[in-house]
Amino acid sequence: MRARCMRQWVAGTFFIMAAITAPAAAARAAEVAVPANVAALLERGSEQVLARVVVPDEARRVGEVRIVRRGDVDGVLTVLHTKLMRRVVAEIREKEKPSWPAGAAGHDDSLRYLAALEAAQQELWSKVPQLDRNADQRQRLLIEFLLSKDAAAVVLSEFELDGGGDDLRIASRRPMAVLELSRDYVRRNMRLIIEDSFKKQDAELQNLIAMLPLLAAE
Repeated sequence: MRARCMRQWVAGTFFIMAAITAPAAAARAAEVAVPANVAALLERGSEQVLARVVVPDEARRVGEVRIVRRGDVDGVLTVLHTKLMRRVVAEIREKEKPSWPAGAAGHDDSLRYLAALEAAQQELWSKVPQLDRNADQRQRLLIEFLLSKDAAAVVLSEFELDGGGDDLRIASRRPMAVLELSRDYVRRNMRLIIEDSFKKQDAELQNLIAMLPLLAAE
């Protein structure tokens, strides 16, 4: 009788553990194909961080926005490391709406971007240990708006930190979504992100944009 109870307990425990680990295993198994032209935009060997700012501000830090240059690639990166990822994604959604209204050029691109952002947030949340109060509840998401002479893309990636979390040094990343969107959408959103994040006006704003030759020239 005791042996039978023990077998039932073991079987039940295995079933529970499998149910808990299955979503995380599925998330780890997910692979996103990165086209060769987009892969070239992601090469970080020559990356220069030209400017960076904490967002939304020091008191409510959820990450930072960076203006970067990778060889001949312009980039505006949003590096998020926060427990409030769902709220951050909701705020991005609200900022997108007035810029890309229904019927306007770029609206469909915006919908694709927001759908991918929502899916990434849900995947990251599914991997947070819900039953462990001592576990790090922060989720990490890298949003890259990238522009070269021949390509325009938005890439969403989960990333790993190198060292402390405050300076958000990216050790590695796993692409979660690769979106080849219209050049006009990517370019304009890069400008909007810089304007919203750095909160500069007129000449100071133009100086930031001028750091990215392709963005400034178009």
